Amino acid sequence: MKSKMILGLVLSLLIIAPALVQGDAKTKTAENYIHALQNGDSKAKCNAAWELGKSGDPKAIDPLMSALQSPDSNVRDWAVLALVKIGNASVNPLVQALQDGGKGNAESSHNASLVRQEAAAALGLINDSRAGEKLMDALATSNDDSTRYWAAVSLGMISEPKATSLLVRTLADKNASIRGGARWALRAIEGPRAEDILIGLLRDNNSSICSGAAEALGDIPDAAAVEPLIDVLDDKSGRVRAKAIESLGKINDNSAIEPLIGMLRDNESEVRAAAVRSLTKMGRQVSSSLILALKNNDKAIQLGAATILGDVGDDGAINPLVEAFKGGVPDVRHAAGKSLAKINKSNSVEPFLQILKEENQSSEIRADAAWALGLMGDARAKDLLLQVMGNDKDSNVRLCAARALKNIGHMQMHNKPLYNYI
Repeated sequence: MKSKMILGLVLSLLIIAPALVQGDAKTKTAENYIHALQNGDSKAKCNAAWELGKSGDPKAIDPLMSALQSPDSNVRDWAVLALVKIGNASVNPLVQALQDGGKGNAESSHNASLVRQEAAAALGLINDSRAGEKLMDALATSNDDSTRYWAAVSLGMISEPKATSLLVRTLADKNASIRGGARWALRAIEGPRAEDILIGLLRDNNSSICSGAAEALGDIPDAAAVEPLIDVLDDKSGRVRAKAIESLGKINDNSAIEPLIGMLRDNESEVRAAAVRSLTKMGRQVSSSLILALKNNDKAIQLGAATILGDVGDDGAINPLVEAFKGGVPDVRHAAGKSLAKINKSNSVEPFLQILKEENQSSEIRADAAWALGLMGDARAKDLLLQVMGNDKDSNVRLCAARALKNIGHMQMHNKPLYNYI
């Protein structure tokens, strides 16, 4: 993730730099290093950039700014570190580069974008408030997503107080990385107040800002946001509902379990999928509620509960899932069968062998039982599946038994073709 690059840059200063610098550093002049930065190989350029940064010599700024256009990402990164090391004297050239992308030197629009990205990152790391206005301009107007991302993050690093309203608007951005940068910056600038600001935005007239605020509350996370997030689960925007659900899953508060189970019947697939993910993330604390949900009159809730229980992995759900399998509609049966195979293959085999033996069961349920035994892959099912494949009166049951045997890996059928059994 791009946000980790900040830590990577700082760690580079502490870890990589000492290894990069060799013993002859003290004998070289700034001119030597400038020449190496312009003409050396990759390692020499990186070493020269860092030595120039340590020197603090203002004469090094222009060559380092030119190095921001290098096609070698390592050279660009070391040039950024060097400019950060030089500090405040680098701010004005970096602000200019943020605006024009090294105009007059860059060979292409791609190079200009790289220069703007590096300049935006460096300005945040230098932490000089003079860059605030231009970073806000870049976030608001740049056509380059990476530049806008770094402008947002750098506004947080310099704690620019005037940026709050812009960052709030940026929560509605279509680019997930830019939204993430804006969320981080908003928390960095506003501190504890950020949560109150975000909660207030949950009912904004702009649904994109609402969804961005809901998404951001999951980053904090704080139980104080649970009730406000539950309150927007009835929002007319599916995206708002989905983001609120995802954040509730991250906060992981028990009071959200029942509301999240209710969202399994939402009419939008994106929302239902978010509810499944969040309930799964909450782990075994949701098991008892999901087991009860298997008996809900709403088939969508049954289906969601049957699906999630397999990922939660609670052995206590085995018998309820078997009952759901026997009494459910096809989708619920399939979900229950898959979940039983995930939870505990050994303990789940016997109930399905029994279902397969019960001639009074419908052929659909028995066929699905054979299919589920194939998912479990337990060799104990081999003999009964062979018998069913050869003798059952229903062709679909025979076919599912044959497929199950293939999955188990026991299809040595006396050299007789499969179609003889189905």
